[in-house]
Amino acid sequence: MTQRVLIVDDEPAICNFLREAAETEGWEVQCADCSDQFKQLLTKQHNVLVMDLMMPDTDGVELLRYVASIAITAKIILISGVDRRVLQSAQVLANTLGLGVLGVLSKPFRVADFIALLGSELTTAPSRPTATIQAISREEIECATRNNEWVVYYQPQIDIATQEVSAIEALVRWQHPQRGLIFPDSFIGQAEELGLIEELTRAVIAIALCDLAIWRAQGYVFNLAINISAKTLTDLSWPDRLHQQVLDAGITSDSVILEVTESGLMQDFATSLDILTRLRMKGFLLSIDDFGTGYSSMQQIMRVPANELKIDKSFVMNMHNHENAQIIVDHTIQMAHKLRLRVVAEGVETAEAWHSLAKAGCDIGQGYVISRPLPADKFTEFLRHRQWPAVLAL
Repeated sequence: MTQRVLIVDDEPAICNFLREAAETEGWEVQCADCSDQFKQLLTKQHNVLVMDLMMPDTDGVELLRYVASIAITAKIILISGVDRRVLQSAQVLANTLGLGVLGVLSKPFRVADFIALLGSELTTAPSRPTATIQAISREEIECATRNNEWVVYYQPQIDIATQEVSAIEALVRWQHPQRGLIFPDSFIGQAEELGLIEELTRAVIAIALCDLAIWRAQGYVFNLAINISAKTLTDLSWPDRLHQQVLDAGITSDSVILEVTESGLMQDFATSLDILTRLRMKGFLLSIDDFGTGYSSMQQIMRVPANELKIDKSFVMNMHNHENAQIIVDHTIQMAHKLRLRVVAEGVETAEAWHSLAKAGCDIGQGYVISRPLPADKFTEFLRHRQWPAVLAL
């Protein structure tokens, strides 16, 4: 299939330079030297748009808005001689507008860097299609619990230094008898609104504890990480029920990591702090999830009795195309270690990101470069055959 790229830059030398490079790689190329010509040439058949931010008749930000307004699905490569921070801000804006950005290039740049970005469009895996889900009713959620329709998938967290599984994160799915496999973003919010989230959480924990006990009997020793809804942190009696559930499963509480988001802590901080403190006293481990995206991050570290920070994937996934993201990750790791907190980086999708995290001293990595979330039987195979990539070895 023909790959088509449209380049807009008011400098003929740059256009010719990029044209020759793209054509050498087999791309069909069109060039525009102004915004009007760019708009005339632009079609939905273009796979990649190479856009200069600084145009004499209009600026690249206006062109980004235009591309977004006509629902073009082509990926974007931004180029300019402006400050790299401006380029990176334009990249964030493009993503916010729903445009896919392959990367940014500061002039002058090497042809190899341009070709690498162009080539990444050919290897980018398609995203999981989002199915249109009808409204979830109370009866359906209650029925799912009664009929054991909840399914737990597991994603490993690997100790970067030892290459061993440190913990597994339990991720719920719904095997609906009519709608098929439903992902949590389609039902968790509704369960919270209907006041059913604790029942769902209890069911998921029961499944995960049973699986953990089986793996322990097979000689595998790692912790279990579970996401906890902010709604659960409003019930002062919940720590006692959770503690008893864990004991009944034959698992010690210090084998369970409870992941709580920063934003969730702010809904009723006094009650949340009460509950979290009691959970820690009962031996549970606490992780501040999505760290860096919530309100008043520094205050949360100071006030919450956490054992670890989980750096949000938005920073980890952008380390190598956004200088600020790399700086934030590096400094978060340094700060957490000074506070004697373990650091987990989620969203690790490349070996390059893995090695950067290792260099920065990160403790644990989690992401697709290691494994996608797997059902229990597939995860057992993953453990038995140590299927994580050899490229992760330091």
